[in-house]
Amino acid sequence: MDNTFDRGSSDDQAAKSHIIISYQLMTENIKALHRYANLKAYLILDVLEVGFWIAAIVLTVMGMVKTCTGLNCTLSGVVIGVAAVLA
Repeated sequence: MDNTFDRGSSDDQAAKSHIIISYQLMTENIKALHRYANLKAYLILDVLEVGFWIAAIVLTVMGMVKTCTGLNCTLSGVVIGVAAVLA
């Protein structure tokens, strides 16, 4: 069984992180969007972000335990490293 699901979930997490960071930057820096800026929303999103990245690490490790061969093993290791830095 291939662990592409685990890398896919990490890719989805990375896309979600990009959207959240874009929301925070745009609401702080674009005057027309200031009304959508909310510190409580920023806090909640940032706390959830850590939990989701930890989940991505766990899913990737679980996938590696089942099968780890060649390029899949290398890519999974890269995903774990990036997710650990971001978490």
